[in-house]
Amino acid sequence: MSRHSRAQYALLGLPATLNTLALLLVAFNATFRTGLGNRFVLALIAALVCLLFSIRFAVKRGHDLGWSGWQTIALFIVCTAFGPAVLLAAGVLLFMRARQGSEKFGPAPGELTLMDWLLAVLLAIWPWPLMLFARLI
Repeated sequence: MSRHSRAQYALLGLPATLNTLALLLVAFNATFRTGLGNRFVLALIAALVCLLFSIRFAVKRGHDLGWSGWQTIALFIVCTAFGPAVLLAAGVLLFMRARQGSEKFGPAPGELTLMDWLLAVLLAIWPWPLMLFARLI
């Protein structure tokens, strides 16, 4: 499936986007604390992984809107560079209706499945035990 509906993007894309922002704040905070060494690197790597997931789900939602992958990536990267502006891009992806000409990107998105819900929970929580472990080191 190369397209995501609004519900699929809300369930999968938003947690990854919010984790990206939160982890960037954690990394930024860790850079200014003395005695932490290079602990900010772990938060930065986790933020980049979350950003890749965010971009993946944004591209799938962009396909449902009839946008090419490069257009969606450009929008998402530019908005991410401005920090909270990525929430504006996520809002656009979340609330726009699918276009009729988007069939060239594959069949219409299906309904939410149990796997979607499990993946959403995993995407929402995976970096935080890692950050807790980094704090204990």
